[in-house]
Amino acid sequence: MTAAPAPLTINEALRQAIAHHQAGQLQNAERLYRAILQTQPRHPDANHNLGVLAMQVKQPAIALPLFKTALEAKPDQQQYWLSYIDVLAQTSQHDIARQILEQGRKRGLRGAAVDILAHKLNSLQSHDTLDLAENAMTTKETATYKEPTPQEINLLVALFNQKQYEKSEHLARLMTERFPYHGFGWKVLGAVLKQMGCLEDAILSMQKAIELLPDDAEVHGNLGNAYWELQQISEAEACYRRALELGHRHANIHSNFAACLNKRKCHKEAIASCHAALQIDPRHFGAYINLGNALMEQRRLIEAEACYRRATEIKPDYAEAHSNLGSVLSESGKLKQAVLAYETAIRCQPSMAETYTKLGNVFRFLDQADGELHAHQKALALDMKSTGLDSAVQLAIRFYLDGAIEQSANMRLACGAIMATTDPKHKQSRVYWEFLGKLLSWHQEHHSFRSSSPEREILYVVGESHSLNAHGITVRYRGQEMLCAAQWIPGCKQWHLGNDRPNKYKYQFEAIFARLPRKSTIFLTIGEIDCRQDEGIFHTWKKSPEKSLNGIVHSTIGGYIRYIDEIASRHEHRLIIGGVPATNTPLEVLAANDAKLFVNLIHTFNQALKNAALTSGIDFLDVYALTNRGDGIANWQWYIDSNHLLPSAIVEAFDKHCYTQSTGTSTS
Repeated sequence: MTAAPAPLTINEALRQAIAHHQAGQLQNAERLYRAILQTQPRHPDANHNLGVLAMQVKQPAIALPLFKTALEAKPDQQQYWLSYIDVLAQTSQHDIARQILEQGRKRGLRGAAVDILAHKLNSLQSHDTLDLAENAMTTKETATYKEPTPQEINLLVALFNQKQYEKSEHLARLMTERFPYHGFGWKVLGAVLKQMGCLEDAILSMQKAIELLPDDAEVHGNLGNAYWELQQISEAEACYRRALELGHRHANIHSNFAACLNKRKCHKEAIASCHAALQIDPRHFGAYINLGNALMEQRRLIEAEACYRRATEIKPDYAEAHSNLGSVLSESGKLKQAVLAYETAIRCQPSMAETYTKLGNVFRFLDQADGELHAHQKALALDMKSTGLDSAVQLAIRFYLDGAIEQSANMRLACGAIMATTDPKHKQSRVYWEFLGKLLSWHQEHHSFRSSSPEREILYVVGESHSLNAHGITVRYRGQEMLCAAQWIPGCKQWHLGNDRPNKYKYQFEAIFARLPRKSTIFLTIGEIDCRQDEGIFHTWKKSPEKSLNGIVHSTIGGYIRYIDEIASRHEHRLIIGGVPATNTPLEVLAANDAKLFVNLIHTFNQALKNAALTSGIDFLDVYALTNRGDGIANWQWYIDSNHLLPSAIVEAFDKHCYTQSTGTSTS
C-alpha cells in the first residue's frame, strides 16, 4: 500500500503557487494561495500575490483588502506600498491613495516607481470634479448663497496644495466672480498668482482679501511675502507686523519680518523675531541666516558664525549660507577658512558672481594677487551689470598698482556704469572709480608714473586708499630720492590694528611686512578713516559720550603704535607714520558744538600721533600742517577730491613736513 504524500509546508506551497502563477496557471496558483491563507490569514506574500492575481483578472475590489493586509503584515516591503496605493487609485479612492503615499514617504518610500505613482495621483485629480465645481458655482441653486459651500472651498484648497495652479486660478476666479464679497476666493487667488510669479496681480487680489478679511493673519503674511519679493521692504514689514499682531504662528513670517528689520538696521528687534521663528521651527535655516546677519551687524562675530554654520548643516547645498559664513570668517580674520566657505558656495551655485567678488577681496587680504585677479575676472565674466562692476573697479586698481596704466584706464572705462547705480552696496566702488580716474588723469598730465630710475630705492606705502595717491611718484626722504610703491589695505583703520582681536586687516598688514625685503623703508598712511565724522573715533564717542574723547584718541593711537612697532621689528623695517589731513568735512552737517569738537579732534589726533611716533623713534609726515589753512579747516590747495590728497601733496610734505625723533624737524 502506497503511503500518502506528506503535506506541503507553507514555504513549499508558496513556491509552487508562484511557479503556477508565473506559468499562467492562475487557478492552481489561486488554490494554493488560499490554502496558505487558511493556515496563516495574514501571510504577507500570499495576500499580496493573490491580490496581484485578482488585478490580472480585472477584480481590483477583491485585490484591495488583500494588498491592505499584506502591507499591514510587512510594512517594510516597498512593493506592498506601491500595490496598495495603485489599487486605491484604480478604485477612485484618490485622497486615501495620496494619504497612504505620504505615510510611505515618511517611512522612507522612494525611488523612480514612487515618483511615477505620485505623478499619476496628481494627474488623477478628476477633471469631472473640477467641472462639477464649476457647475455648482453657476447653478441657480447656489445663486441664492452668499458664500461658497465647504465642498467648493475644500476642492480649491486641495488643488492649491497639489500645486495645480492653473486649475486653482480658474476655480478661484470663478469663486470671486460668484461670491465677490466673500474673502476666501480673493485670498486663494492672490496666493495662486504669487506662486505663478504674477506679483502685482497677486497684491491686488490680496489687498481685496484684506478688505473683506481684515483680521486674517495669513492674508497679511501672504501680502508681506509678495511685497518682499518685489523688494518693497517698508510695505512688507508693515504686513508682517500686522500678521504677527493678529497671532500668526508661522516661522517664515517671523524670519521674513527679521529680514525687513535688518534692512532698516533694527537688529535688536530682528534678533528677537529670529528667536521666535526658531521656537516654532528649530530647523528653519532662513531664520538662522537672518539671525547671523543681525549679529554680524552688531559685530557679534562668534555668534554669527555659529548661526551660519547651523544653516549650512540644515541645508548643505544653500549657497547663501556658505557665502555669509565666508563673510563672517573674513571679518574674524579666519581668511583661509573664508576661502573654503566661498568655494563651497560657488560649488553650490557656480553662477553666483557676488561670491566671486567676495572671494577676490579675501585673496587681497591674504596678499595673494593671482587668486584675487582670477576671482574678480570670473565675477566680471558672470555679471557686468551689478556685482561684476565692483570686481571691475577692483581689477582697475590692481592694474594701476601693477603699473599697467593703460589697462587700468580701459578697465575703469569699461565699468563706468557703476556710476549709474544707486544701490548702497556699490557706494564704495563709486568712490574708488572717481578717485582712480583723477589719479590716472594726474599721472597722465604730469608724465610722472614710473618715470623714475629703476635703481632708486623703493619707499613702500602701506595703508588704505590714501596709499594709492603716493603710488608711482618720487619723493625725497633723508636726502635720497625714493620711488613710492603702494601696498593697499582697503578700509584699514588704526583701530583695526591696535585692538587685541584678530582680523583681516592685521592678516594682510603682517603678510605685506613679511613679503617686503628685510630692512625696507615703509610709509604708513593709516588713520584718516579713524577721524571721519560718521565713523571711527568721533562716531564711537557720540554713541558713548560718557567716555573721554581724548581718552579714545590716545587709546587708539597707543594700540596702533605698539602693534606696528612690534611687526616692523620682526623684519627690521624702518617706519614713517603719516598724519591725517585737516578736515574738509562740510561742518554744517554737524551741530555747532560738535563741529568745534570735530575740528579739535583732528588737531589733537595729529599732535598725539606725532608725539607717539617720535617718542618711539619713528619718523612722522605731517600732512596736517601742509593742509591746514590756520584754523583746522582744509585749505583745499592739496586735495584731489573731497577725501584724498594730490600726489604732489605727498612730495611737498616729504620736502617740508617730515620729522624725525632725533631733530624734531624736517628730514629733507
